[in-house]
Amino acid sequence: MDKSRQQFEEEMAKYLNISIEFISKERRGDRYYSYSMNFAFDVWQASRESLEIELPEPNADDSGSPNFYSGYNTAISDIHDELISNGVKIKNE
Repeated sequence: MDKSRQQFEEEMAKYLNISIEFISKERRGDRYYSYSMNFAFDVWQASRESLEIELPEPNADDSGSPNFYSGYNTAISDIHDELISNGVKIKNE
């Protein structure tokens, strides 16, 4: 399950004062048995669509030698992966 869906289900469980397990049982593939849960998830996804950032371009001089730029590309790559796993889109991709 992706991070966005997990966050949605956690928030719905809190809002509805029900267990996360109940919501998980209602899930059928990408949808839910409940029309209102499907609607809420569609709205949740639409709100996440606006989460889009632009990362800096990789540094061509990042040769891995120990200097100020050492590890720059690795850091950008790690940030990229973390953002993607949290449902954020990357503009310059």
